[in-house]
Amino acid sequence: MTNNDIYNNRPTEPFEAVEELVKELGLPEGFYAELLDEDDWSFIIKLHALMEAAVTGLIVAALGQKELHNLISRLALSNYTTGKMAFVKALSLLEPDYMSFIVTLSQIRNEFVHDVSNVGMSLKEYIAQSNKLDSVTKAFCFGKDKVEFDKRKLDNKEYMREDPKEVIWTTAAVCLGVIYVKKLNKTDIWKLKETRQRMYGRLEGVMRLVGIETDAETFIAQHKEANTAETDKGESEQS
Repeated sequence: MTNNDIYNNRPTEPFEAVEELVKELGLPEGFYAELLDEDDWSFIIKLHALMEAAVTGLIVAALGQKELHNLISRLALSNYTTGKMAFVKALSLLEPDYMSFIVTLSQIRNEFVHDVSNVGMSLKEYIAQSNKLDSVTKAFCFGKDKVEFDKRKLDNKEYMREDPKEVIWTTAAVCLGVIYVKKLNKTDIWKLKETRQRMYGRLEGVMRLVGIETDAETFIAQHKEANTAETDKGESEQS
């Protein structure tokens, strides 16, 4: 496997990446598109569940320990001390804007879930009632002043007032796409490491047969050093 192999055939558009993620998680085709048809309460709950699964996959891929999946999946998503965000931050897996998006989504989800009176509440009502338009808009637009959601090119807060579900759904696709591509890259890094370890193991087996008492990594480093010295000597003689 080469470095080019790592980046070949990667989804480049957010929605394409999200569809790959949905497929990998075993969810029905069109799951993400159909979120827009849900009422706001169901939309937040399902989107949060998808985000949580995506973050779990990223952490497990970064650790290279599939057996930790069940343990990681049970951690709270937005807790920076003992939850998934603690791992994301410690391992530098996501940029702060994406982490802020996830934490804000998680906060809304928790308020919707833990207060039964919010079952029928719309996102428009939630934003107005909570007086959180500025902070929510900033989080769901990755801190950017202007995101062109359509040809009107309105202010982000105007888009959020008009159709918060559309804004969150659109920018969530970007966040999920980034998470999924990072997860793929982390997985391939571990595959490269495993391939290298297998190669070193075979090399050390041959080295033992011919009486070379050192590890493969040291042997390769010494070989490179000798080649470099020989090349430098040849270039010096030519000059």
